[in-house]
Amino acid sequence: MTDLNKLPSGSSPNSLERLSASSDELLRGLDDIGSTPKQELTTTDSHSINTFYSFNPTLLFWLSVITLGVYNILWFYRFWRHFKIRASALVDKDYPKNSRIIPFWCALFSGYYIVGTARRIRKELSSLPGNHALVNPWSTFWLYGIFNYINTNLAPLFTGSFSPAFLPATLFCSAITSFQVYRLQCLANEVNKAKFQSKDQHDANKFKFFDWIFIIFGCIFTISILARL
Repeated sequence: MTDLNKLPSGSSPNSLERLSASSDELLRGLDDIGSTPKQELTTTDSHSINTFYSFNPTLLFWLSVITLGVYNILWFYRFWRHFKIRASALVDKDYPKNSRIIPFWCALFSGYYIVGTARRIRKELSSLPGNHALVNPWSTFWLYGIFNYINTNLAPLFTGSFSPAFLPATLFCSAITSFQVYRLQCLANEVNKAKFQSKDQHDANKFKFFDWIFIIFGCIFTISILARL
């Protein structure tokens, strides 16, 4: 066993960094089974060229609702991983630090990173010609965060475990938070289509391993909530 007291100064282990790196590698490895290896990405690969991660927004909304927001964790992971992929392929010049993004933390703290997501989408929309619906990062943050908090903490207290109002309150809060990521994905797809003439080639046409993991876990979570009724 290594004696930590004998380690040279400045070389103490960083457990959080090792945890995030190993978790990110595991998610990326399993999630990318059958996809293009990172080293083979080129500027002609539509997934690496698109400014934002492409996903079917309607499907995202319903997956978010039925899992009470659990699926959003995977969506945030992939959305921010896309920035890292672009930086690694030397496509993204506006954000040179994107190559240092750790998607694991972006997914874990999605309530905070939704602000950065909205800001990047708003910046790209404002650079497009014509009139485009813009997004307010802080209103998105508050709506997403507050209704998430109400859904997980306050709704059971105010409605009671056996109250008839519990189910509608839970679904309403889930729909509000789901609509925030739905709107962001719609605008992200709009940018992709305007800049690269992509025909809405969503990455979600085929579910991968972690899609099913999050859907199953999210449905179990939802059923456990409904079991209180």
